[in-house]
Amino acid sequence: MLLVAYSISMICAVMLFIALSMYFHKRFKRQTVSLFMLGVFFFLSAYTFKMAVAFWIRFTSASGGAALYATLKSTAWAVAQIGTTLGLVVLTYLMYTKGQDIFMSLPRKGKNAMLTLDQVKLKSMPRMSGLHPVLEAGTVALIERCYARGVPIIVTQGLRTIAEQDALYAQGRTRPGRIVTNARGGHSYHNYGLAIDFALLLPNGSSVSWDMTRDGDQDGVADWQEVIQEAKALGFESGGDWTSFKDYPHLQMTFGLRLADLLAGRQPTGVQMDAAYARIDKLQGEAEQPMTAQEKKDFEAMQLLIKAQAEAALNLSNRVTGLEKAAKLPEIPKWALPACEAAKAAGLLDTTANGSYDFYRMVTILNRAGVFKKGAK
Repeated sequence: MLLVAYSISMICAVMLFIALSMYFHKRFKRQTVSLFMLGVFFFLSAYTFKMAVAFWIRFTSASGGAALYATLKSTAWAVAQIGTTLGLVVLTYLMYTKGQDIFMSLPRKGKNAMLTLDQVKLKSMPRMSGLHPVLEAGTVALIERCYARGVPIIVTQGLRTIAEQDALYAQGRTRPGRIVTNARGGHSYHNYGLAIDFALLLPNGSSVSWDMTRDGDQDGVADWQEVIQEAKALGFESGGDWTSFKDYPHLQMTFGLRLADLLAGRQPTGVQMDAAYARIDKLQGEAEQPMTAQEKKDFEAMQLLIKAQAEAALNLSNRVTGLEKAAKLPEIPKWALPACEAAKAAGLLDTTANGSYDFYRMVTILNRAGVFKKGAK
């Protein structure tokens, strides 16, 4: 029966190993991989090796084959056990540090090596200047989340002045070129820092693409569609959803404000901004998760303990202060006056006021021993 169980375990482990290998083949093509899945792959590899060692030892024992050397048995088993233990430690650490959602970017080989996330973000920074703070936070999150999916993007337009908007509106009308906007100056969310335009950043790091069918990460979903999915999840509206004039690269956050409101000087309220920030933070995994019933119970118990300790510390402090006050005599005893005067005359004490009974007793003993007379010479 044990051999059957070992055989089933080995077959399942090998099947999982093959499935994970296929998964990583796709992820490596996308140049991003989950750290948690890497941990699972490592653990499974160690577990498969451990099952192989167990099967080998058991098989040779059951079939009457030559006995394995004791050192070889123990070494093989120790390596397998250490591997599985290390894998479990890594998985546990990732789970309890919320590392299960961390993705690692893999560099491409050759001249078209994929840029790092910092390099990708740096390319968009000049055009993010002047954006509304919430929109800037959402744009940074969009760049990061798209990069994690293997789709680097670049911001091609952010804040646009009224003059720039008028010049763009004139294109295809009174100036050469094709019509690219129906909005005059002041009638675009770009003019208020509430909109961006984006493009796909190609692997060479210098070229861009507006090809909405491109599947650079080869996951079966168009890169453009992946960007729109992430943008809408963060709270952006897509110009591609407009009915009259579709502006596919355009993304905006309006906070429910019409262009007439913005022209009149209205701004997003604090409540609207907080809600937008909360949505971004929640998606980014930065918002605190609500406590479970047990966590809340433990927290309340900890609060009670801290309160009790604080009260105990305060009581102890008050008791010490009381004892110090009780030890101080309101005036110097008459029998200690000569000794105190001798100590001050000898330059050994600056003051003898507010001393305790024991203090005055010690000063008197020292005076009778002639210490102050010697010090005065």
